[in-house]
Amino acid sequence: MKCDASCKPSFFSKSSCFGKRFFGKAFNLTKPLKAAYDAVLAETGKTLKVLPWSDFGYEGYGLSIFASDTMLAERPEVLARFLDAYTKATEAAIAAPAGAAAALKKMVPEVDEATAVDQWTASIPLMENEISERDGMGAFDPELLATTWDWVARSLDLDPASLDPASVIATVE
Repeated sequence: MKCDASCKPSFFSKSSCFGKRFFGKAFNLTKPLKAAYDAVLAETGKTLKVLPWSDFGYEGYGLSIFASDTMLAERPEVLARFLDAYTKATEAAIAAPAGAAAALKKMVPEVDEATAVDQWTASIPLMENEISERDGMGAFDPELLATTWDWVARSLDLDPASLDPASVIATVE
């Protein structure tokens, strides 16, 4: 499914996923963020060790945007505007993490802006990686979708066979 601001509401159904970003196979915590954690952990005599989920077998989608059937049917124009804004904001944050951090600080004064910059910078490899390059935003790979559902189901003590995850995703050519 390819979803963006130009999507037609008619293909959305069954609590459809509108967009997603991915956890890639490799994740390197940026030096500034690691340094921020190291400073705090140094007080306890501890050091930070990053444990990428993919090192433990997790290969799945990390973020999806969902909408109810009611929302899809009754307010598709609101969803289209939201997706447009979400896409633009995500692209802007990737292009300028400092700008994203400044905007966040403006809305939430308690946020430490320097830490927010580091967090955005560290998140970029989770949003831009070989999977997102291959599939694009809003497209689901059937195998990766099934793997993601398997992880989610098992984490909630559900039978993975209780749902075909593809059955809750609307597709359009």
